[in-house]
Amino acid sequence: KAIVEYDASLRLAPDDPVTLRNRAMAKNQLGQFESAIEDLTVAVTVDPDFAVGYHTRGVTWDELGEFENAIADYDRAIALDPTAVSYSNRGVSKSNLGRDQEAIADFDEALKLDPEMANAYHNRAYSWDELGEYDKAIADYSKAIELNGADPMCFHNRGYTYNNQGQWRKAIEDFNICLRLDPEYGTAYNNRGHAWQALGDYDKAIADFTTAIRLDDQDSESYSSRGALYYELSDLDKAIADLTKAVEIAPEDPIARQYRAMSWHLAGDHHKALKDYDDALRLSPDEAWVYAARGDVWYQLGEYRKAIKDYTDAIRLDPTDPEFYDSRGFAWEALGE
Repeated sequence: KAIVEYDASLRLAPDDPVTLRNRAMAKNQLGQFESAIEDLTVAVTVDPDFAVGYHTRGVTWDELGEFENAIADYDRAIALDPTAVSYSNRGVSKSNLGRDQEAIADFDEALKLDPEMANAYHNRAYSWDELGEYDKAIADYSKAIELNGADPMCFHNRGYTYNNQGQWRKAIEDFNICLRLDPEYGTAYNNRGHAWQALGDYDKAIADFTTAIRLDDQDSESYSSRGALYYELSDLDKAIADLTKAVEIAPEDPIARQYRAMSWHLAGDHHKALKDYDDALRLSPDEAWVYAARGDVWYQLGEYRKAIKDYTDAIRLDPTDPEFYDSRGFAWEALGE
């Protein structure tokens, strides 16, 4: 209905940038992002100093995953009217491109303009986590929670950082709060499952992974997590079933293939293990341990030269692991060399 009204207004004043921007925002709400871009492009062409038009187009580019275009529009918006929201949004776009140090600088600027901006603390925390600066991430998540303690994502993400630090019980406390605020937060179940697994409480871990799958049966990560745990517990049929489902949902994710390869290997199906290791290395070619694991399969098949090649690749990628040298030595010995 809003778009119908904006259409009527634009028939009378077709170049009004404010109305064009308002219609674009309504289209964004409906997921009509390309059409919104068209409206916003007209708006900023009509008024090249229309800062909020550039900002809104930046938001729309973000929705389309066009982060470089979004950054360019936030640059223009900031040059015309430097607001905390534009700095924060530009920081998020940079973080999505892996430019987290630059993102942090933008979040800093946002917080200078608005020291109570919970979102900026939250987003800066995410970038600190990506950079491995976990204490700084936790401090920022804690500040975001202080400012907005009703946001389950803040508790979830702080819990995730606690997981990264190995502070499993603190992580579980945060995931518990997150789930009290939003019982349908599937990722929180998955990540709490990892914390339970690390503490050796496998039944609770499997229960959490299972709940995450019940909430979203297309959640490849939770199938992969549960399958990996079943592998660790030597429940190979269940492991292979879960990991196969994960591969079906996310065929470009190497982790499920890695664990399924290990499961096939342990189950004695060496050829299926080799196929999964091949695919895993195609998707993620710099994993030294995967070369070594495939080398172990070749070794068991008596293909010692192929094993040596894989161990050599593993050593090339990680020359600090003594097991790779030992394995290659066994293969040379099996060849009588």
